[in-house]
Amino acid sequence: MQAIIQENYCFKKKVGRSLAPTLTLNTPYTYHICWSKLNVHYYGVRYSRACHPYDLWTIYFTSSKSVKDFRKQHGDPDIIEIRKTFTNKDDAGMWELQVLQRLNAANRIDWLNMHNGNNGNFKLDRASSRYKRKTKKELEFRREKLKQNRWWNNGIRQCFQKEPPDNSYKRGRLYFNNNGFKKGTEKQRGKIWIYNDKIEYMIDPKEGIPNGYKRGRLRSHLERWKTKHGQAKGTYHWNNGVKATMAHECPGPGWVRGRLKRKKELT
Repeated sequence: MQAIIQENYCFKKKVGRSLAPTLTLNTPYTYHICWSKLNVHYYGVRYSRACHPYDLWTIYFTSSKSVKDFRKQHGDPDIIEIRKTFTNKDDAGMWELQVLQRLNAANRIDWLNMHNGNNGNFKLDRASSRYKRKTKKELEFRREKLKQNRWWNNGIRQCFQKEPPDNSYKRGRLYFNNNGFKKGTEKQRGKIWIYNDKIEYMIDPKEGIPNGYKRGRLRSHLERWKTKHGQAKGTYHWNNGVKATMAHECPGPGWVRGRLKRKKELT
């Protein structure tokens, strides 16, 4: 016996008898199915033109290939739930996206979902028209608001708004002073780095390198740079069927080149 449950209604499918809930045709919904003994789950959405919650696991068995393959191997799920119903497909799709991203289902081994809501791109696909209309209105409103703003300055500070803060402000921006950058550049021009075991600084090469110092920078600085920029240089992906790592050479017996492949079926 299959039970389909939702917070505001409940109905069961029985042999020779069916009780359909009082919902209109074309009712988008989200659902959850589970193989409780195997602790395997799937969360999805249905929003076709003539969809209805009573379709689930009667004429509709999800559109997921991973669910289809898992069902062939392990049979039907023992938990089938309608989680939420909606009045339009956009709300249903956005709800599925939020749930899957919150669960991070695509990266969990106990969930069959391959993507967190159509690869996280629902807003540009399923709900594109509604999302674009809303975004377009917001952008137009911001543009119109920014068109009214002007730059104002009082010789010390500047602001970008519709009206000046007080009478001391006049139209325009402050003069850009680049003297600090020029002084810094001139101060370091033609100099070299020297270091000892504790400190490093820059000198003019004409002065000569003091005793106990060498040309260059401290090793700690170079190590930080190498870690940030060259850590993966010359390394390859390796895996042993269970774990994956990056290394210059084979980590040991049983390791082969390449990354781990995502498992679509659980055995």
